[in-house]
Amino acid sequence: MSIEPCLKPVANVPCRRRLLAVLVLLLSVIAPTSSRAHVEVSGPASRACVILQHGLARTAASMESLAEALNDAGYRVANVDYPSRHHRIQVLSDLAIPEGVDACTEAGASELYMVTHSLGGILVRDYLSRHALHSLRRVVMLAPPNHGSAVVDNLHELPGFQWLNGPAIEQLGTGERSLPLQLGPAPVDTAIIAGSRSVNLYLSTFLENPDDGKVSVASARLEGMCAMLVLTVSHPFIMSDEETIGQVLSYLANGRFTAEQAEYPDCEYRARP
Repeated sequence: MSIEPCLKPVANVPCRRRLLAVLVLLLSVIAPTSSRAHVEVSGPASRACVILQHGLARTAASMESLAEALNDAGYRVANVDYPSRHHRIQVLSDLAIPEGVDACTEAGASELYMVTHSLGGILVRDYLSRHALHSLRRVVMLAPPNHGSAVVDNLHELPGFQWLNGPAIEQLGTGERSLPLQLGPAPVDTAIIAGSRSVNLYLSTFLENPDDGKVSVASARLEGMCAMLVLTVSHPFIMSDEETIGQVLSYLANGRFTAEQAEYPDCEYRARP
């Protein structure tokens, strides 16, 4: 018995293999979540606090390597766990961002930083489009779908796709319903780290090359960004990659990456170290 539509024929990949690849992808990212956000605060007392925002269908556990490295560097860290599969993006941003901000404020921090993975970057953009956050100095986004992802365009009609990923997935395509395309340029000093290695060659067939298996490098770019860096890492692992973490630490501290290939376009909000 066939499934119609199977999916568009892509790169001569048989239908059964395409469906299997999608099923493995979806099941691999499913993580149990509650309907509320909560935050784990760690690290030494410091005036500088970093808020971590994980990606879609992930949990705060996916950001633990970053949290440990930031703690070791002397930062207070608020690692936010939010129900990414339960709500649309606007609701998620109002749940997750204040949770991290309040945790940092209660810890006595006066300078805020944010490091995000994937959907987490869109939450920050959405929140800042509606709320002022004057204590926020810098944001580093890891693999953000700032122009949406063509993976969503091609798979959104697949049975179970939206159910497994939640209502936010409908807003992450590249068409008229794409929320990232409606949010405008970066409103603060923002750096982007994008991946150029894919561990899912099937999904990469939907994306402009180079890509990380879910988001293309072109989609990660953001108007008004202050820095851009492309590393040979994949989407699911970029936030725990040692080189990525080292570059995050460098940018938060100095407003510069250490990698020679980094780009520094003109931007309005470049902050001094």
